[in-house]
Amino acid sequence: MWKGMHKGHRDMHRWWLKAMGGLVQLIWGTCALAQWSMEEALERAVERAPEVQRARAELAIAEAYREFGRIPWVANPTLSLRAMLGVPDDRAAIYGIFLGIPIDFSGRQGLREREAEEMVAAADARLEAARNDAKAAALVAYIDVAIADMRFELRQARLRLAEELLARTQALLKVGASTLLEHALVEAEVGQARAASAEGARLAWEARARFRNVLDLDAEEVVTVEALAPPEAPPGDLQAWLRRARERRAEPRHFSALRRRLRLTESRLFAERIDPLLFGAEWETQGNVQSAHTFGFSLNWSFPILWTAQGDRAVARGEENAASVNEGLALRGVEREVVEAAGRLENSLRALKALQEEAIPAMERALAGAMELLENGATDIFHVLLTQKQLFEIRERAIDAMSEAWKAKAALWRAIGGFDE
Repeated sequence: MWKGMHKGHRDMHRWWLKAMGGLVQLIWGTCALAQWSMEEALERAVERAPEVQRARAELAIAEAYREFGRIPWVANPTLSLRAMLGVPDDRAAIYGIFLGIPIDFSGRQGLREREAEEMVAAADARLEAARNDAKAAALVAYIDVAIADMRFELRQARLRLAEELLARTQALLKVGASTLLEHALVEAEVGQARAASAEGARLAWEARARFRNVLDLDAEEVVTVEALAPPEAPPGDLQAWLRRARERRAEPRHFSALRRRLRLTESRLFAERIDPLLFGAEWETQGNVQSAHTFGFSLNWSFPILWTAQGDRAVARGEENAASVNEGLALRGVEREVVEAAGRLENSLRALKALQEEAIPAMERALAGAMELLENGATDIFHVLLTQKQLFEIRERAIDAMSEAWKAKAALWRAIGGFDE
């Protein structure tokens, strides 16, 4: 009975390993052309990220406002025909023609042109900010895929080691050198390793789905990325990064351009209260016995003393003040992002170094010693399993620390607008 159960268990292990191998091949090896480098992912994000496409469309709308600068200062002419019939004598009829040319001297056209240019500047800054955000999002998605691959490979290694230990325990059990309790403990470790590996495969799939969404890729495209090495600290120090952020980040410039546009909007609304000057030419004829023809000129203009766009101008001034506040907040927020990202990067690099250079080598030596003691019969399988579990936990923590370090570097990259651009 035990042999039959053991054979069935072994067959199930083989089937599961074959299935997982097929999944790994599907994820990592089916499409070599789909392997992305970090630079390719950033370039794709600049062109195809959804937020970039929306910002580009908003820029096109802003550029359309430049047509206001092409409006002439002479408005549409006015033509008026007048006929007064004679009653009861039709010879007393009077006919007149009036041609008026409105001439604008308020300066609203120039203000509209300058306002349109500030709208374009604000939209262009918004596009630059969207590109920076898209590249940062693509970088984080790339990191997630690479980290998920590392995590899956580590959990596969844990499973392989557990399978080897199970085979050794089964061999010892046959000759009476092991116990059923030890065999059960190793089988439990195999089950836990299998569950962790399946979870790693799920996380890898989700990371690839996010990567496709960020880069606007086809849903069925198979994605692989290049392996990540531990990140290096970027060049510069905190003060240099702060200066670079103030110079490069587009969000403060967006609100600055918006503030200038709203100031011009208030000036344009003030100018629009002045109606165009209507220059007219008239001709009139009288049809009575004493027929007469007259010709003359006229000027018409309304006094801007009651309707002065007070409400619209007050709203524009309020929005200008809000834009000024947002400009200051954006600049302050950029500085906070730099300081926070720099601190995260420094601490995560320190933690990663401690794990890779001290903790992992110590646990590897401990596992090697436990295995040697097991071979000599000086310890039991429980001690080996415990040490092995602690080793893989430390390695998982190292992967987490590498992920945090890379994401902190990506956050700093976004905060200062790029390291080398």
